[in-house]
Amino acid sequence: MTTETVEKIRAALLESPYIGEVLEVSAGSDDEGQTFAGVRVTVANVPSIDALGPVVADFRGSVRGVIGEHACVYVEIAVDHENVETVSTEKIVIRGAN
Repeated sequence: MTTETVEKIRAALLESPYIGEVLEVSAGSDDEGQTFAGVRVTVANVPSIDALGPVVADFRGSVRGVIGEHACVYVEIAVDHENVETVSTEKIVIRGAN
């Protein structure tokens, strides 16, 4: 894929309120014409872990809007990036069974 396509994917992802940063974008197609893309992002403003699935699906939809509805899209959430927010231990709750 062209640099222009990669930049369109990056721009589409940055429209989401849940994107912190777009760290990497790779896109291409195989010999049979199947298009694919891989993106590595940081997330922001996700209210809970339960909301992460739909957020990632939204990211995939944004990428497919650029390269095609039937494209294979891989989204990696960067948890080791320097700008990832850490969770305070005050927010961690451990529940015991009675």
